[in-house]
Amino acid sequence: ITTATISTTTITAATISTTSNTTATMSTNNNTTATISTTNNTT
Repeated sequence: ITTATISTTTITAATISTTSNTTATMSTNNNTTATISTTNNTT
């Protein structure tokens, strides 16, 4: 059993930049960052 807890503030900044290699970066005010990078198929 794995539990993941993410707490965010009322203000959330999300930036998505795409290139030949698609990268998505979401950062929240409480210094929690999640990065997703894909090479081919992106949903």
